[in-house]
Amino acid sequence: MNVGWSSPTYETSTAINHYPVGLDSPRADMYILQNRIPFGAIIKTILPPIIFCIVSLASFLFQMHESSAFSLRVGINTSMLISAVLFNIAEQSNIPPITQLSLYNVFSASVTAFLAISLVVTVIGYVEWMRHQDKIHVSKVNKLGLALSIIITVLLFAILFALK
Repeated sequence: MNVGWSSPTYETSTAINHYPVGLDSPRADMYILQNRIPFGAIIKTILPPIIFCIVSLASFLFQMHESSAFSLRVGINTSMLISAVLFNIAEQSNIPPITQLSLYNVFSASVTAFLAISLVVTVIGYVEWMRHQDKIHVSKVNKLGLALSIIITVLLFAILFALK
């Protein structure tokens, strides 16, 4: 038994396929149904990526017109993106393979998109600072980037969830 997973239940079915060329072929299917225990799934699988996003959100508080803050933002966002990708790889090895999108796949794609967009916003904000040297303009870029990163992430989650 896998820790954090319910005991599997099995469903089996058999059939004989009749093909037009006069061949008959038996077929057996086995469906293994197993669910994740909700509390364990939230603590082990959902909470760490949410923490990655909160840390990345905190980086939006740093002013982009300061070079040290820009370096810190790039470092934080890059490390959170790498952590999220590696966390996803580690989690995928613990989740039984399936042939369709799962809620975890949708969640993981949304988290990765948010972290990537946060990094892109940081770079765009710094480029705008280097071009215009205007604190108000860069502040607007930062606020717009924050809003867009959240909106795009929520839309991506909704679209992928609908396709699930």
